[in-house]
Amino acid sequence: MAEVAIEFVGGDPGINSDLEKRLSASGIQTITVDAGVGVRVDGVADSDRIGAVLSSFIGERTDSFKLRLDGPGEEALIHEVRVVADPATLAAFLRAAAYLL
Repeated sequence: MAEVAIEFVGGDPGINSDLEKRLSASGIQTITVDAGVGVRVDGVADSDRIGAVLSSFIGERTDSFKLRLDGPGEEALIHEVRVVADPATLAAFLRAAAYLL
């Protein structure tokens, strides 16, 4: 099991709390982290599920922001989020951050 921080940088100041609400509404448990929203990634199924929620969430936003994923496997700061906002790519970033690759 790995804890991964998901943080949107820039854009609407409430974006991270909006994400936390969306994840919770989707049945994904969040955890407290220093910045952003924390999730536990236990395997591929978790990364796929969280990636799908992230993709949907990003697709509904009109503001400009970066996405930071930070876990034991890597820290990634993605500048052009909408270029990689499909569920499979976001799930791959989550797996890398969770050290599941």
